[in-house]
Amino acid sequence: MPDFGITLTAPGHFLNTDWEETVLEELHAHADELGQMELQSIRGRTNVETGALQADETYDVYADPQDPNLVFLYTDDANQLDTWNRIYVQYQEGGALGLPTYTNPPHEMFTQVGTTDLLQIEVWCAETLAAAFERIANGLGAELTSQGF
Repeated sequence: MPDFGITLTAPGHFLNTDWEETVLEELHAHADELGQMELQSIRGRTNVETGALQADETYDVYADPQDPNLVFLYTDDANQLDTWNRIYVQYQEGGALGLPTYTNPPHEMFTQVGTTDLLQIEVWCAETLAAAFERIANGLGAELTSQGF
């Protein structure tokens, strides 16, 4: 009876590459793009009469690949206070993340990040993962610190 063997044939660096760390590094390296993209979407959903609120909408990026967070989207309050002498983002947001108001229907500027924006976030993620895999294929991925097998 003939013998048959299957041999792993891959570039030598594949087995010494920390794939997960490489992906995390790329996700965090491109997090600012995600923040800018989402900030643009949030501002696009914000009532144009509330320019002070649009100016307060911002984000922070988490650069550490060990941090599970990529981007924190939020509003400051300086422009709202300077212009209107009050913080009113929660009334413009309305819905699940805001507060009800009798003057405006909810805009859900931030809530829609988790609904309406999912497709554009998915595209950003696919492009970022492709960059990580290209690094790995070119032998530029993060090195394993210890053998896991």
